[in-house]
Amino acid sequence: MTKRARLLLWTELLLFALIIGTINLFFPASPGFFDTAVNPYLLLSFLIAAYYGRYPGFVQLTLTAAVVLAAVPELTPLVNPAVGVTPTASRELVLRGGLVPAAAGIIGVYLFGLIRDANRRVFDRVLGRLRASIRERVRMGTRNSALKAVNRELEERVLHQTDALTTLYAQVQELYSYNLEKTLDGIIETIQRFSGATSASVWQFYPDAREMRLVAQRGLDQETAAVTRLPVDNSIEGWVVRNDTIFSVRLLSRYANLQELDSGRNLMTLPVTSGRQVWGALNIEKMPFERYNRYTERLLQMILALVSPALEKAVEYESTLAVAEMDLHTGLPSYSHFHALLEQEFYRTGLMRGSLSVIIIELTNAADIREEQGDDRYYGLLNQLVDLLSQRAENRATLFHYKQENQLCLLFPNLDFDGASLFCLELLSSISSREWRTEEHQVTVDVVVGYAALGEKMKDADDLLQSAEGLLEMQKV
Repeated sequence: MTKRARLLLWTELLLFALIIGTINLFFPASPGFFDTAVNPYLLLSFLIAAYYGRYPGFVQLTLTAAVVLAAVPELTPLVNPAVGVTPTASRELVLRGGLVPAAAGIIGVYLFGLIRDANRRVFDRVLGRLRASIRERVRMGTRNSALKAVNRELEERVLHQTDALTTLYAQVQELYSYNLEKTLDGIIETIQRFSGATSASVWQFYPDAREMRLVAQRGLDQETAAVTRLPVDNSIEGWVVRNDTIFSVRLLSRYANLQELDSGRNLMTLPVTSGRQVWGALNIEKMPFERYNRYTERLLQMILALVSPALEKAVEYESTLAVAEMDLHTGLPSYSHFHALLEQEFYRTGLMRGSLSVIIIELTNAADIREEQGDDRYYGLLNQLVDLLSQRAENRATLFHYKQENQLCLLFPNLDFDGASLFCLELLSSISSREWRTEEHQVTVDVVVGYAALGEKMKDADDLLQSAEGLLEMQKV
């Protein structure tokens, strides 16, 4: 019982005694109600003992005795002066007639309090068992819910394993792009799809600056996304890169050094490799409880191993563009960089027995447009054509300048001859149906295309280009 509750109880007991004592003032001939069939003082003490216990019952009995011996004899003459009973005479009546009631009160309070305390102990034990049972039931319910979620995950994993592998293969193939940003976003999408992660990020390692930089993310909250740089020597991401090993939050209970590096945002962190080099780290901040297991860790490691070649290709191309000479008007890389990259892709695709296509687009009436509209309007129109090609390629191909200024080319990985033919037909249809304008002037755009796909008879990249150029010249006839 708290101090406040105890003070409130004592106040109530005193108030009960004073109320009965006040009633007793109107019966001056019976101080203490000793000559009545039912003594209110004793009855109140018994009720208090039966409800609150022995000790409150004895307190009530003591307060009752104090009221009967002190307050009632002194106040009775004041309330009933006509009776002529003095305080001394009233007190003597109480002392003579109160011995037996007092003894009965002590025994009664003890017995009622003893019964109440015994029942209370039984009640507390039953209540304790009930509370323990409820807590255990809640704990078992939580555990059952977790087990159901895990079992459901295992069932889905077994039932859809074949479909998942097929989907994973198709997903990884889509990552083979020259666009590093698209590749990184595709990696996160694949990770989220197969792990259920709701928040993930990719960090690139910069060895010269000794830091990790955020290069792609999905699902990060505003506060977490605001952190874009991390020290290599003082972060979980850096530890993963330095040791080329996976981090899982369960390791925090085993290694004190990881506890010092932990900032609370790393649930699972894996190294990301580009070829044979550790390029960065993938960090998962949030994922469903039932997905957090060793199976998911192994699945993520397998996915990152599969996407490593795609990332290497995108990184190589990104580094090539970093030093490439760009056209001042269109911002596209030159033919020399296209040819160098084509040779690399030709060799790599041949080893992997994959598909590769080259599409050449030539604006045949470029000289007429330039003469009629001027250089500025001509380059504006050429940029419109570049935008259309980028939209049609949907970031699956890379756009370059070809040998002549009015020629553009697309390097299309994972596209065979039939796919290149269909793409060219759709491209020509889009160009012919579009209204071309330079400011307020409408312009006619004449375009021819030539394309070629990697074949068994082609020995090098020049053979591929000759095949595409031959088809391009045929279109001009």
